[in-house]
Amino acid sequence: MTNVVIVDVKGVITKSSPDVLFRHVQYADALARLDSKSRLIILSRNKGRYDLLSKNIEIISEKSLLNYFRKGFKLFRSLNENTLLVSGDPWESYLASLILRKFTSKHLPIQVQLHADVGSSSWRSLNGRNRIRALFLSYSLNRAETIRCVSTSQLTNLERISPGVSSKTEVIPVPIQFDYDLEQNKKRQKKVAIAIVGRIHKDRGLEEFVRICKILKKSFRSLKIYVIGEGPHEEWLRTALQKDDLLKSSIFTGQMNQKELSLMWKNFGCIASLAPSEAYGRSARESLVYGVPVLATRSSGLVGLEEVFGGNGIWFLDGLDDKQVTELFKRMTGFIVPDYVRDSIINEVKSLDDELAKSWIKGSRLHRQTTK
Repeated sequence: MTNVVIVDVKGVITKSSPDVLFRHVQYADALARLDSKSRLIILSRNKGRYDLLSKNIEIISEKSLLNYFRKGFKLFRSLNENTLLVSGDPWESYLASLILRKFTSKHLPIQVQLHADVGSSSWRSLNGRNRIRALFLSYSLNRAETIRCVSTSQLTNLERISPGVSSKTEVIPVPIQFDYDLEQNKKRQKKVAIAIVGRIHKDRGLEEFVRICKILKKSFRSLKIYVIGEGPHEEWLRTALQKDDLLKSSIFTGQMNQKELSLMWKNFGCIASLAPSEAYGRSARESLVYGVPVLATRSSGLVGLEEVFGGNGIWFLDGLDDKQVTELFKRMTGFIVPDYVRDSIINEVKSLDDELAKSWIKGSRLHRQTTK
């Protein structure tokens, strides 16, 4: 029997969109296929009740931090030795995992999941918060029993700051959800439109996005600007677009679920992926699957895409002047990503749920080696 407990002390999973919860249901189902007696438990911080998503997943959620740890201690004492703690970050969630493990007197193995490109200089230089967090990375990386990265380039950067970490790290990207009507909803014709998809945060390259839109508007009077998602800097973005007389050309949709988003892709000429630090690039890959090319800033997570599909769906802005940006966008408005790119990406992500489940089962047994 395998127990996997995701220590979500920040409530990221339960506060996110239903698509995030559905993704974890798929993880739980994959785990059950490999071990019929397995349990995936999400120990989260949020208030509210959750309907039965699947018989293979359980959500324990407490708003109060004190009650969170009380329930966590009770849960951990009830679990058998084949248990893995999954920490969604190497900071708060890892610390919570250590506390829970310490006070239940069980040396349960911990897997640290890294979604940000924490080993890159671009990530560290984004803000002061990241520079402080970088100081504590080595502590958790050196002590975690296993680590999960989402791309090989992310792991390469990690190896530079923590030599030898590769020996206990697996690269398993985050699965991408695709609509069943993929062919019907893909881009089919020229669209003079640019979009950003995802969390609206300055770290995602919002300033660069406004600059690019300003350049494009000079040559494309009918330009449409789509902003898909929500975040702490949405109002900042509105103000910046208003200042450059771009707001009237902009469409803010707010947060969209996977089904709603699938209906939007055919409206985009291209999407912008401008985060200076991108570990994997889920939105970029999803865009390519729907035939929409990607205008990007070079980052570790997108380098692999360029190596495979460069010139057939992804182009970088780095080093281009205004005229070159305009010419590139003109080309992208009518460009439709070839089907072989879509098929390649879909084939890549088909088995990711099973791969992650296998890594959890393997990780849950590591305590036997450490306690012998």
